Amino acid sequence: TQAFMVSYFDYEIPRTAEEQYVKCKHIKKKKLRQGDLVFFKTRGSKGGISHVGVYLVNNRFVHSATSTGVRISNLNDDYYRAKYAGAGRIR
Repeated sequence: TQAFMVSYFDYEIPRTAEEQYVKCKHIKKKKLRQGDLVFFKTRGSKGGISHVGVYLVNNRFVHSATSTGVRISNLNDDYYRAKYAGAGRIR
């Protein structure tokens, strides 16, 4: 996410998903725009923010997973809907 934001939006953000979550202005899901960050708790509800992606359009976001590499996923997929923790705008 950090490299993507620098490459495509020329904007530097902190390294970890948790740090990015703290720094951004939190927004509602229905207000998402291209380039906003979407955050997930993939280690359980008490695990904190552990995953982040960059919102594209039409509920799609780009993110990187260690098992599958960089990919585009849908916020409405069961897995991501269950793990969704919030969204934010840094720019």
